[in-house]
Amino acid sequence: MKKKLKALFMAMVLTLTSFSIPAYAAVEQTWDINDRVHADYDPATNTLSIYADVDGADVPNNVTVVDEISEYLNSQSSVTVDFDWNVGNIASNLFSGCTFVGTVLVNGNANGNRQIGSGAFQNCSNLTEVSLQGVGTIGNNAFKNCTALTDVNLGNTTAIGSSAFEGDSYISTLNLKNVKTIASRAFKGCSSLTTINGGSKVTSVDPSAFQVSASSPLLTYLTSEASGVLQNYDYTSANRELYLSSYTITYVPNNGQSQWSEQVPNGTIPSEPNVTNAGREVLGWFTDSALTKQYNFDVAPTSNMTLYCKWSDRTWTVTFETGGSGTAIPSQTVADGAKATLPADPTYYGYKFVGWYTSPDYSIVFSFDQPIRQDTTVYARYTELKLYKVKFKYDDDDDDDVDIEDQKLYAGELVMEPEDPSKDGYEFKGWYKEKSYKHKWHFDTDRVEKNMTLYAKFKSDTIRVTFDTGVPGLTLSPITVDRGERIDEPTPPTADNRTFQYWAKDGEEYNFNDPPKDDMKLTAVWSVSAYTVTFNTGAGESIPSQMVAPGGIASKPTDPIQDNYRFVGWYSDPGMSTAFNFSTPINSDVTLYAKWAELGSAEALADAINDGDEEAVKEMSEAEEGEGEEGTAIPKTLDNSLIPEWFFALWR
Repeated sequence: MKKKLKALFMAMVLTLTSFSIPAYAAVEQTWDINDRVHADYDPATNTLSIYADVDGADVPNNVTVVDEISEYLNSQSSVTVDFDWNVGNIASNLFSGCTFVGTVLVNGNANGNRQIGSGAFQNCSNLTEVSLQGVGTIGNNAFKNCTALTDVNLGNTTAIGSSAFEGDSYISTLNLKNVKTIASRAFKGCSSLTTINGGSKVTSVDPSAFQVSASSPLLTYLTSEASGVLQNYDYTSANRELYLSSYTITYVPNNGQSQWSEQVPNGTIPSEPNVTNAGREVLGWFTDSALTKQYNFDVAPTSNMTLYCKWSDRTWTVTFETGGSGTAIPSQTVADGAKATLPADPTYYGYKFVGWYTSPDYSIVFSFDQPIRQDTTVYARYTELKLYKVKFKYDDDDDDDVDIEDQKLYAGELVMEPEDPSKDGYEFKGWYKEKSYKHKWHFDTDRVEKNMTLYAKFKSDTIRVTFDTGVPGLTLSPITVDRGERIDEPTPPTADNRTFQYWAKDGEEYNFNDPPKDDMKLTAVWSVSAYTVTFNTGAGESIPSQMVAPGGIASKPTDPIQDNYRFVGWYSDPGMSTAFNFSTPINSDVTLYAKWAELGSAEALADAINDGDEEAVKEMSEAEEGEGEEGTAIPKTLDNSLIPEWFFALWR
């Protein structure tokens, strides 16, 4: 609601006053720093307003949003950052290093005890004015190195943190009206500071609070209302303490050697000492023995100090010697007691890598499981590879080589791909490992493992197309065309009880406008009104064929007759292996084959028994009795356990 009222108010002002907006590069923009704190940029006033929906809501350092604001406003200059009276504390590093900031206004609120976090505006190099009406505490480094800052209004501020205004060399006047404590280096390097007003409430001032260079003008005015602490501050002593003519630096190497010291002239940058410690590297020099505060050797010292060397954990170098022509392998840095990592095998042309050894004479194999306790060199060992011959042949020529030179290669090498051979009327399709062309040779990945021959495969420049009508006795002549040419669609075939639909390839209608790519067969697709069921009786009496609608079933005809043979049944294949079931739906032309068994044969007798045909069994039994001896036995070809009881009654 507040954003809408503000936008409405601005619109009214612009309308009533005919106010023209200056030509800023940016336009009005709003950001949500979080769900309670927001920022509006108004190009008419070049102001970034920060306000809260809930009184006292802290301003967080939402890095993503602040980066968006910075990117949007960094092309602007001297933007006023205005914190509304209802916001709470201001986060650390909120606008650190933002060059668009020109003025910071923190409006007062009821309690005036808000805090500005550490480094909130540090390194804002274009910041010139600060007004802190609603701030109780200024955090460490809050306005450090704001080198253009001239005007500072501390308002209700009671506590100023370490280095809060350090390096702000253009500040000339301070009013410490409500200030109680001033921490270390709060105004260090404020070399233009000559006047301090107020200060009656100051109870604590760090000795380094107002340190400046010896060449800077000393404080020329201190108001009479300043507290005793402020009155008694030894500004001159601070100058002398900070800027001596030279400084003593003591070095503690932490490598078993004794410490030493050196004198460094004021303003001189010392050189970092060169120290060694077997198997360890220098990580830096530190100003504390706990090794937490690293010293910067790019900056001249400003006091006497002791520096402590910090070392890396002890490490050793493992070097891989791969021979004169072996591929180089980078050395490894290994922690003391740790194991080296097995590298990829090196390559050496004409040789096979065997392994790593601890000496050039290859007497002891190096184990990558052993802990490393010293710098170590290991040596690659090789054995000579066998040389193989690769020959090239035409696909249809067993004797004559292709006119391509043989290649002699070591095991594991790639074959150099020759120029494609040519053959009149054929297209070259590649090189294959065998005459059957089952496996193609890939020159970019396949490697030589033995003597071998590669065979050139060719494909004819012409394409042959055959036609399958699916109707017995109905054939079409094949068509041959040059590769790349299309074929003319043949005259549609005709057949009884069928209507031709189209020619199909792989189950889909073939488009005769597309040239065929390879030899192929086209199959006729029909719509069928009836299928023909043909009865093949061999030498038996003929049975008329039947016309059956698609999906219908054929009628089982009367059993055919053949002299001296008994009809066994109808089969769907000439080999009489699959008996035909007359309840099977007919969905294609079918030929059924009559199976016969010669009378008197064991097969005929078995079929009659299995069919339960007592008359036939009786006839064959009487024939047996008439032709053979009395008491003819049951044929040995029958399995007695499968013979029904009525059959034995015929023989009793």
